[in-house]
This record gives sequence, C-alpha cells and structure tokens, in this order.
Amino acid sequence: MSATAPVLDPALPLPDPGSGHYGRFRVPEVWIWQETGLRVHGFDPETARYTERSASALLPGIDLSAVARCARIEESSAAIRAFRSSLE
Repeated sequence: MSATAPVLDPALPLPDPGSGHYGRFRVPEVWIWQETGLRVHGFDPETARYTERSASALLPGIDLSAVARCARIEESSAAIRAFRSSLE
C-alpha cells in the first residue's frame, strides 16, 4: 500500500443511508447489503447527502456482483476462494 492510498474505514450498514447517521461522520461511501445484492451510496459534502452509485469510488473496478455472490457462500474460506477466482 502506498503512502498516498486512502484509508478505508468500514462501517456497519444501517437500513437507510439518508437517515443522517453516516453523514454526520462524513463516511465517504456506504455499502448496503440487500438480498438483491449490494447498493453503494456515496457522500456528497456539498449537499451533505448520499446518492446511490453504480460502482464504488473507493474501490474502482471491483465487481460488486461477485462480492454479493461470494457473500452468499456460507463457509468463509470457500467464499474467499470464489472471490479470488473471480479476480483472475
């Protein structure tokens, strides 16, 4: 990891990113897990609101559908193997 890489601060998802819980801490990006998959919301400091995004700004290029698919795998080591193979 380079010295200029941003620090990723994980946050536990609340049901609604618009509720203000994340905004007061200025969490830059929130991922919400739903049965249909992952939803990514980015914080806009000018409006102090979250908007849904189609991709992660903090992890550009990550395949959110692969993350969601692997999150459904019960055994963690199998999930990790599946995710790694999706990166190849």
